[in-house]
Amino acid sequence: MNKEKQKRQIDLFLSEKGSKDVDAFCVYQWIERCHFQEWWDRAVKLAPKIAPNSLDEHYHKRLDFLLSECGTNLDRINRECVPIRNSSGDPQFLVPRSFIMACINLELRPFGTTSKGVAFESDGRRVLFIEEISPKKCTFRLDNMDPETLSSWLRSHGFDHLVHEIIWPSGQGDPQPGRLRITWPDASNLIDSLIPHLKEKVPAYRPASFPRPPIETSSFAPSGRRIQFGITAIHTLRAYNVITFPPGHRRFFPGYKIPFIFQTDIGEIETHVSSGTQKAQQGDPDEGKYIAKNLKPWIRRHFKEIEAGNLITIESIEPGRTYRLSVNR
Repeated sequence: MNKEKQKRQIDLFLSEKGSKDVDAFCVYQWIERCHFQEWWDRAVKLAPKIAPNSLDEHYHKRLDFLLSECGTNLDRINRECVPIRNSSGDPQFLVPRSFIMACINLELRPFGTTSKGVAFESDGRRVLFIEEISPKKCTFRLDNMDPETLSSWLRSHGFDHLVHEIIWPSGQGDPQPGRLRITWPDASNLIDSLIPHLKEKVPAYRPASFPRPPIETSSFAPSGRRIQFGITAIHTLRAYNVITFPPGHRRFFPGYKIPFIFQTDIGEIETHVSSGTQKAQQGDPDEGKYIAKNLKPWIRRHFKEIEAGNLITIESIEPGRTYRLSVNR
């Protein structure tokens, strides 16, 4: 039985939608498969399904070893990884924190999941899809680069060692997207060069008949004014170091991607408003949904204060240039 079919069978059993006529030895074999495939969480969930003394002594000793290994690895993964949640808010994939941080630095963020993987977008444009996600590696799917183009790009940018990991299509037909098996450390290194290239391949929408002139100015709050809003997206703030402000406060800040300074208790932080739509232009006073750049040290300092019921306070010091950021109980 292939691993995907086995995984579905295990998931159905754990959800109590599959066959209930499963004996202890079958569950033991599933746990062995989970250990081999590094499905640590599934192994731990299966453990209570084996009753004490339902297997002989040899198998119980082996089971204790497998579950200890799986539990240790699951604890490590939970420390090192960030859960990517589906539309219902349930964790669906675990992605290394180091990779997510590299994405945030490139203003790349997860914006949708399917049963196969996670899509990432920048400035309202989907630029990358990650599938076959496991604790050690994943597969990049690049819809705007075919395998030949991907191979050429990797060689020309010093990533020759990854060329042999390209998944080539088995037959002729319609053009296929480039797919690349890659470890998470290599993925974090690769995206620094790859994402700017992909952004060029997926241009923002610009209506040909109604070109928009560059936006030079923005409207923002006068000196002395401040805003406060409750912390609701706790996971987003802690995991991705992103402050998502209510849409009604958008014009309190400078225009889209216009730099400004946050005065904080750890010093000054230069940042800007990010996450615009496909038509966003720098300086647009209405584009952008959150602030993320360079906020990680401040988030780490106030990690325990970031909880439901507390308030983010931002005060305008020098309109359009300097603001004071704090978190209050």
